[in-house]
Amino acid sequence: MNPYPIAFTAAGSRKLVLPARRWRAGSNPHRYSRMPWGILLGLCLATGVVAAQSVESSAPSNWQGPDTPSQATDERGVEPMQVVRSLRVTGSALRPRDSGNSVDVSAAGGCTYNSGGSAFGVLNTPLQLRDGTEILSLRMYYSDTSASNSIGWFTIYDLYGAIVTEFPVSSSGNFGNSFNDSAAINHVVNNSVYAYALNWRPNVAGTQMQLCGFRIFLFEPPDIFRNGFESG
Repeated sequence: MNPYPIAFTAAGSRKLVLPARRWRAGSNPHRYSRMPWGILLGLCLATGVVAAQSVESSAPSNWQGPDTPSQATDERGVEPMQVVRSLRVTGSALRPRDSGNSVDVSAAGGCTYNSGGSAFGVLNTPLQLRDGTEILSLRMYYSDTSASNSIGWFTIYDLYGAIVTEFPVSSSGNFGNSFNDSAAINHVVNNSVYAYALNWRPNVAGTQMQLCGFRIFLFEPPDIFRNGFESG
C-alpha cells in the first residue's frame, strides 16, 4: 500500500505528494536532500540500461510496426489491440521423412542433427494452427559451424499432399548459434483446404549443423464467441 497520497494537478496529471521534512535550525537541508534523489536517478538509469538490453525482439525482423499493432475500430468505436504472438517448436520435434535417414539430438535434447543416411534428407513436423490465424513469418534457430547452410520451410499443402507454396529460411550469414527470419508470409490459416508443416534439410551430417527450433510469428483471430460468450 502506498503511504503517500496521489494529488491531481490542474492539467489533470497525477503526482505523488511527499511529506514535508523538518530540519534543525542552522542545518543545510540541501546537503541531505540531494543524496536520495541522486541515488534514485542512478537506479532509474541503471534500470533503463538493463531493460534496453534484449537478446531477441518480440516481433519478426521484417515487422514495420510496434509489437502491438491495432486493427480498425469496431462498431462500438473501440480500437482492439492485435498483439504479435508466436508459436515455438523445438528442433528435436522434427522427424525424418525418409526411413533411410536417422537423426540424433543434442545433450540437452532440444536440437537435432543428421546422424545417418543422407544429409540432404528432409525432417518435418505437422502444425496444428487455429483457423483464421494470420502467419506473419518464420524464424529458425540453429547451430551452424560448417561451411554449408541448412534450410527450413513453412510449407502449405493441399488436401492431397501437393505443395501449394512454401516459405524458406536459411542458416546463411551467421556462424555458431544464431537465428534468421524468412520473408513475410502473410497467410491466413484455413484448415478446411490446407495442411501445414515445418520442414528442414540439414545439407550437412553431424553436429556441425543442428536445428534448435522454429518460431512462428502470428496474429491470432479474435476470441469473440470462442467460449460461447462475447469477449471484451
